[in-house]
Amino acid sequence: MNQTSFIEYLKLKKLAPKTIKDYNFYFEKMEIIGYEFNQDMVDKLLIRWNNFSCRAFIKNYISYLKRKNVNVSNIEIPKLSGREQIKKPKIMDKEEVIMIADNMPNERYKLMVLLNYYGALRSGELVRVKPLDFEWKDFGGQPCKLTIPITKGGKFRVIPIPSELAIRIRKYITNNPMGKDDTIFKIKVGAYRKQLRKLGKRLEMILFPHLFRHSFASYLVENKWRIEEVQEFLGHKDISTTRIYIQLNPELLIGKYSTLMRTERF
Repeated sequence: MNQTSFIEYLKLKKLAPKTIKDYNFYFEKMEIIGYEFNQDMVDKLLIRWNNFSCRAFIKNYISYLKRKNVNVSNIEIPKLSGREQIKKPKIMDKEEVIMIADNMPNERYKLMVLLNYYGALRSGELVRVKPLDFEWKDFGGQPCKLTIPITKGGKFRVIPIPSELAIRIRKYITNNPMGKDDTIFKIKVGAYRKQLRKLGKRLEMILFPHLFRHSFASYLVENKWRIEEVQEFLGHKDISTTRIYIQLNPELLIGKYSTLMRTERF
């Protein structure tokens, strides 16, 4: 990412200094997140800053990349008209996730939603999961564990899978014969996103893969996981990414403060 070049591009477009300052803010947040500019990056930005300014920044950055001959044809931004406001994606609880999974058209998509959430997987990780990535042994009270590669250097993160979900995944693998090098779901990220968008329209919700990962991260925080533990579970190299990525529940903070102050005397 070339910040200086992008800012010069904005100046050539004669954008207002305040607008350029706003866009520079979002650019710096992208650098902290630290991933390649792709659909996942767009999703992360819109979870955190779901407003017209952020949308306009993304649109301008895509235009800038096109001028640099970068292929961004697979990146989508929701379209708005007039004064229509973006409906900010809410953090989903477990009951909502199960409801969404139940409304998916078949077992493959149902399992993808559940694994997306309970494994806190990135969309690219989800579609690359293979049968050999599962170890069908008892692990911390769970029937199996899932090993996800997080770097090209051979590093991995290990995710325990809830019992009932593991049983359903194993049954799915048994009922759908596949080679050891085949992916379990045999689907591309785009097709999964399309199904979520389709269901989202029916349910009047904004649904996309990263929302499930984000929601589970928030669930871990609300259940008193330390930020370092969440970082390890999600596979973040930089803890600043984890901090940006998680929205703390104000009610949780109030509850903790009340507990802390319960024994104080004034």
